[in-house]
Amino acid sequence: MDISGPQYVILMAIAHLQGEDGGAVVRAVARRLHVSRLFLKAQVNRLVDKSLVEKAPNLEDGRGALLAISAAGGAVIDLMAPSIRAANDAFFGHLEASDFDSLCSLAANLVESSEEALKTFGFGQAQEAQ
Repeated sequence: MDISGPQYVILMAIAHLQGEDGGAVVRAVARRLHVSRLFLKAQVNRLVDKSLVEKAPNLEDGRGALLAISAAGGAVIDLMAPSIRAANDAFFGHLEASDFDSLCSLAANLVESSEEALKTFGFGQAQEAQ
């Protein structure tokens, strides 16, 4: 794909969040990935430059943008899907469904506690403001 790891994660998040209405709200993508909107914007701009993502005005908000996978981005994802599936199968294949559910629950708890830990040091509020 010729993109960085964070850009790949952003691309996949946009693909999952864009829905039927044609776009993912920047704030929703940033929250999903636990990154600042400033970081997200910089990475999305690189994906736009590579013609993998499109930005459009958010008509409901008026201030933000909607992000969507471009036709070229969708084609690349479709082309890579078998490799992505194989990697996920290799990574998670030894887990039973209940183990995977437990892993997801533990990961969610760690994300929540890490956000609380960051707030202890004053980082949580600064990230939300961006």
